[in-house]
Amino acid sequence: MKIVGQLVPKFKLLPKKIKQFFKSRTIDAEHVIGFCYLMLYMLPFLVNGFIFIVLGVILNKIPFLQFLTPIIICFLNGIFLFYFSKRIIAYIKQKRFLLSLILLYIVLSFFTALIFWIGTIFLNITAMLSMISPNSMSENEMYSLIVKYSSSYKIMMNNFEGYSRVAIPFIQVLGFSYFLNLFVPLKYQNVDIPIYKKIFRVLIKVIYLILPIIFFLIFSKVDKDSYTVVAGIGILIIWFSKPKNIISLLDSSIIISDEDVKPEVINRIKILQLFLTLIEISWGISVYFFANYSADKRLFVTLGILSVCLVLLIIWQKYIKAHQTKWLENTLKKESAQKIFDNIQTDKTEGENNNDRTLLSPRNGEHLE
Repeated sequence: MKIVGQLVPKFKLLPKKIKQFFKSRTIDAEHVIGFCYLMLYMLPFLVNGFIFIVLGVILNKIPFLQFLTPIIICFLNGIFLFYFSKRIIAYIKQKRFLLSLILLYIVLSFFTALIFWIGTIFLNITAMLSMISPNSMSENEMYSLIVKYSSSYKIMMNNFEGYSRVAIPFIQVLGFSYFLNLFVPLKYQNVDIPIYKKIFRVLIKVIYLILPIIFFLIFSKVDKDSYTVVAGIGILIIWFSKPKNIISLLDSSIIISDEDVKPEVINRIKILQLFLTLIEISWGISVYFFANYSADKRLFVTLGILSVCLVLLIIWQKYIKAHQTKWLENTLKKESAQKIFDNIQTDKTEGENNNDRTLLSPRNGEHLE
């Protein structure tokens, strides 16, 4: 019961959070809205196919109401056309061109269906008039019109069904773009940014899309003979990552030591060195021990070994953090251990103070009432 009591308030807040997310005007929200609209690509098919059949079955059983089916379907198409047209105009005014482009097919589909059902209504009126006044149109002409409209309906429904399937690859592309949002800096993740920043955001995604391809091409060309070049590149990256080496390029008369560099920078360099070493080891194993395998299989071997190493490293890090007091006391001198304890306590205090300030201040995108 206690768990249920904790979950109920969260469920009550869920609609509000969803509404805030869709109104946040972030690229993540835009992609999710795009997903929803792409799912609606089947709506023209459902309205003009499924609902039309259901209405036809129901109204055909009621005398003198058979003629209402095309009128109701025409009315539904008009409502959807009006609504989605308004959304397109609003998105264009807001410069949200991705959503307006996605909605374009839905608007054109409902417009096509509206024209068709207006023609069908007039065809029914013509058929009723021909019954009242048989001389107004011959049976052959009437039959020809009915066959023509029946054929047009089948073509329209086949097109709606086909285009609803076309949405699947667009959903996949949008999903991949949504994943690439992880690599876009926060300052570019808003809809309301200048055009040049939007272009730069696209370029960032393209770069992250091309990098794996380039890496695979390089990976496929590396063998036992050329692997030493990879090791050399790793050494160069490590050399350029060290501030004291960069300083020597800026001014050859200045020499600095590690004591002149911020501790966090030195630690980041050490982590980079460790990561590069793990890459070179896993890559080297695939080159020397799996040389006869194809490039894609060697890539899986490399990524597998690298993943195992990273998982073991994370487990070791978690273990050290869980037993940090005992480990520090057994490993470091008393003065050094006490210094680290003080730094850890200071970081915890600052983190708690920052959390308190965050709770007291309004969140991004929200306004105090």
